[in-house]
Amino acid sequence: MKPYRKLRGRMAEYDMKQSDIAEMLNKSHTYITQRINGHANFDLPEVYEICDRLEIPYEEIHIYFPRGNRAG
Repeated sequence: MKPYRKLRGRMAEYDMKQSDIAEMLNKSHTYITQRINGHANFDLPEVYEICDRLEIPYEEIHIYFPRGNRAG
């Protein structure tokens, strides 16, 4: 199963690409790709910013950013 499956779905609903997230967070596309593919974790401020943009309630962070999505 792909890491961050729910987040990917929410991004699709909002027509938001990984490059849009990278630009929003002022990070490289590679940086975001590594996180969405589960090779590294998002920082908490990044999680909140993504939630704000995608209108994800903070109470649902655990659904979109579950523990254990880091592959290594």
